[in-house]
Amino acid sequence: MFEKDIVDIVLENLEKNTGIKGTWKELGAETEHKGLVVDGKLELILNGHPTEFYVEVKREIRRHHIQQLIRLNQGRHPFLLVAERIYPKLKEDLRREKIPWLDGAGNIYIETADHFIWIDRNEALPEKRNTNRAFTKTGLKVVFLFLHDEDWLNRTHREIADAAGVALGNIPKVFDGLRDQRFIIPVDKKKIKLIRKRELLDQWITAYGKELKPNTHAGNFVFFNRDDERTWRKMKFQENDFWGGEPAADLLTDMLKPQVYTIYTDKTRAELMNQFRLKPDPDGNVEVYKPFWDFKENGNHLAPALVVYADLIITQDERNTNIAQNIYEKFLQDRF
Repeated sequence: MFEKDIVDIVLENLEKNTGIKGTWKELGAETEHKGLVVDGKLELILNGHPTEFYVEVKREIRRHHIQQLIRLNQGRHPFLLVAERIYPKLKEDLRREKIPWLDGAGNIYIETADHFIWIDRNEALPEKRNTNRAFTKTGLKVVFLFLHDEDWLNRTHREIADAAGVALGNIPKVFDGLRDQRFIIPVDKKKIKLIRKRELLDQWITAYGKELKPNTHAGNFVFFNRDDERTWRKMKFQENDFWGGEPAADLLTDMLKPQVYTIYTDKTRAELMNQFRLKPDPDGNVEVYKPFWDFKENGNHLAPALVVYADLIITQDERNTNIAQNIYEKFLQDRF
C-alpha cells in the first residue's frame, strides 16, 4: 500500500531521530467526512500520552496542495500531514497556516493547544532520479492520454501509441512503470483500471513541468504593439492553435487577467509573426509550445482543461494556483 510504505519510512526516522513513536491505523468508514477525505490515522506518543491525528500522506508537497491541506486541517481535526519530502519554503507555508507535518527525514512540526514540537534539523532524504518510463517526456504523453480519458487504458498498444504520438515500443514500458508504482490494477482477465488517480495527476504535473513542457517549447515572443496585447481575445486562431495557461484560464473562468500568454501551435516562426503579429524576444511574455495531444476538447481553441490546470500549477504563483483550483473543481474533479 502506497500510504503505508511512506508512513513506515517516516515513523522509522521519527523514532530514530526524536524518540517519538507512532502507529498507523486504517480508517474504514471514517475515510470521508463532509467531502473531506483522508488516508488514515496516526497515533503518536507525545509526552507519554497517545494522541491520534487524521492523516494525509504525500510523496512530495507542492504549492498547489496548500489550499487542500488548509481545508483538511480545519475540517478533520486534529490533522497531520505526512510526506516523504517537504521543501523548506513549503515548510514555512505550512507553519504559517499551523498545519502539522512529519517528513521522511524524521523532522516534525506540531502546534496544538496541548503540544508544541518543532524539530527540523535532520537532513532531507536524497532526491532519487526518476527513471520510471511512465514519467519521461515520452511516457508523460501516454499517461496524459489515460488521465484525460481512462478508456484508453484498455485500447490496443498500437491505438495508444498512435493517439499519443509515440513509438509503439514505449507503450509496454509505460504500463510497467505505472504497475511498479501501483497506479493500475486488474479489473478482470481482460481489463485494467487506474487507482490513486489524484496522486498520479500530481506526479504527472510535476514531471510535466520538468520533462515534457520544456521539450515542447518553440520560443518566446512579444506583441508588436500594446493594442494587440489588450485585444488578445480577438486573435484569429486556426484549427490547431490553442490557448493554454493564463489566457485559457481567463477564457474558462473570466477571473484572471493574463500576464503571460501561452499558445500551443505547430506554426513556424514566420507564420507566428505574420498571423499573430508577434516578434521573437527571448524574454517575451508570449510563450509558444508545440501541442502534445491530438484531440479537441469542447470544440474550441483552448488546450484541454488538464493542460490548462497543469500550466497554472507549475508557475507556483499563488494567483494562478487559486484559479487552477477553480478549474479543477469545475472541469476535472469528476475524473479524479
